[in-house]
This record gives sequence, C-alpha cells and structure tokens, in this order.
Amino acid sequence: MMAGLLGVGSQAGAAVLGFSENFDSAAQGTTLPSPFVEVVGAAGTGADYSIVAGPTSGNVLQGLVSGSATSTSTGQGANISAAVPITDAPGNGFVVSTNFRLDSFSAGGSASTLNFALAALGTSTNFSTGSNYRLFYTQFGGGNTGKLTIGEIGATGTAVSGASTGTLTPVAGLEVTLTFTGTYSGVTLTLSGTLNSGATTLTVGAVDATPLTGTNFGYRTALNAQLGTAQTGPIPSTLDVRYDNFSVSAVPEPASIAGLAIGAMAMLGRRRRA
Repeated sequence: MMAGLLGVGSQAGAAVLGFSENFDSAAQGTTLPSPFVEVVGAAGTGADYSIVAGPTSGNVLQGLVSGSATSTSTGQGANISAAVPITDAPGNGFVVSTNFRLDSFSAGGSASTLNFALAALGTSTNFSTGSNYRLFYTQFGGGNTGKLTIGEIGATGTAVSGASTGTLTPVAGLEVTLTFTGTYSGVTLTLSGTLNSGATTLTVGAVDATPLTGTNFGYRTALNAQLGTAQTGPIPSTLDVRYDNFSVSAVPEPASIAGLAIGAMAMLGRRRRA
C-alpha cells in the first residue's frame, strides 16, 4: 500500500474518499505527514503525535497524552487531534478505519478517564472544538470497565448511541481495529462503529436526521486526570497509542456488492466444473 494516497482530484492540504496513510514514508521523529493537521486541545503534562518505529516493521503514529491527578473536583485534561480534510465525504457516505496498539496505559486517579477516538465530518481540525461525530472508547479509572460510544460533539443532534455491550481489558500490547461507517438514506445519516481486538468485538450504532456537513476526519487521543474521593495526589495518568493504516474510503454501492457476489459465485462454479 502506498502511504499518503490523496485520491483522484484531490488538492494540496486536502484529500478525497480513497485516502490512506500507513506512515511508512514519514521520517521517524517527525510529526504528522501532510495533509494531516495536528492540534493540541489541552496540553496536560504532555500531548504530542510523532512518527516512531513500528513493533515489527515500518512506522506508526504515536499519540501520547499525559496528565497529573491533583484534585477530586476537577481534572487535568490532555487531548490532541490529527485531522485530514476529505472534501467529498459529506453526503456520500464513508468508512473510516485504523489499526492501533496500546503501548502503555495508566488511568492514575480513580476518577480519571482515558479515551481514543475516530472523528468524522468535523467542522474544525481540532476535534475538541466545533462539531464532529466521534466513535470513541473510554476507559474509567478505579477498575471500572470501559465502553464504546458514538457521540455528536458540539452540536445539538440525535446521533448519540448507547454504550456498547461487552467489555475490553486494555493492557499494554493490545492490538485493536476500529471502524466507523456512515451511510445516507436521503438526508438521514446512519452511523455504525466496531472495535475488534481479536477476542473481543464491540459494536454501536446511531442515526441523525440532520447530519453534520464538516469535512475533517482523523484521530483524537485524550485523558482527564482526576483523583477519587479517598485519594491524595499527585497521581500521573498516561495514554500511549500507536496508530497505523488509517483510511477513509467510500461505502460500496449495493450494486457493486451484488456484482462481486455474482462474480465470486461464477468463479466457484468454474472451479467445481474443472
């Protein structure tokens, strides 16, 4: 796979459906490759994206955020966005996908939260501002289980899902595939999200009759470090995620899916006759 495919008809600083990036062509130690834009929403004690070596080969994108829990009433936030404009996605449907690996994971204070997300149709390259849809997994401190959720952020709308069923045990080295799909029926947008870690699959869905029309897609990595009732601080929190194989593609047309199925059946019939 070629890294940084912009798609036919794209322009500098933007991309179209069919965009993919595996980060292998970027130099290690650098920040996000173009046309991605990096935005720090809250610095905490650290918030940064950088290109690092993959666990076996190639490169990956490290999303590292950290904070310190010092209060039971307010948390110290750290979040960072990596956005790329996909100019033809609004109204046409999309499939956003990525692989990632949890390199280190420490919730710190028992009232802390850590989350990683895919964002879609954002009005800003900073997914902490403006409006966007997020497929996000949130892990709570204090030994609580996490949840996968779809949310419409920064806008009044209907695309808010219930939490996923099932649980995920986030440990260092966990490999995950995250997929976020949007399909249109008239003006109504149906969203679905899947998290797959091999042994665990979590799914969620939502519908919005008045969908967002932003063009920004990408990652958001975040934490909020906060002490539990009986805790004293400071207690550090860290989330280190290694992202790879990011893509935003078109949703296959039903006719195309049917054609592929017919072709596969024809191939199978020829093999049987042979």
